[in-house]
Amino acid sequence: MLRLAEGGWELEHRLIMEAQLGRKLQPGENVHHINGDKLDNRPENLELWLTRQPTGARVEDLVKWAREIIEQYGNDY
Repeated sequence: MLRLAEGGWELEHRLIMEAQLGRKLQPGENVHHINGDKLDNRPENLELWLTRQPTGARVEDLVKWAREIIEQYGNDY
């Protein structure tokens, strides 16, 4: 569902997640509906997901990527 927000219309589930986080969503972040019902925007039905991922599967690349994630989210979870 769309909801009127500052600067125009925004998707309701994104606004709810931003309120939960206390900040705007960052590039690469999206909101997942746990039960699959995209109309169910209750906070307990929403999860923060990352769409970013490394392009390769080398251990060195994965460790670098993991450190970036920990630096960005380490104290939030």
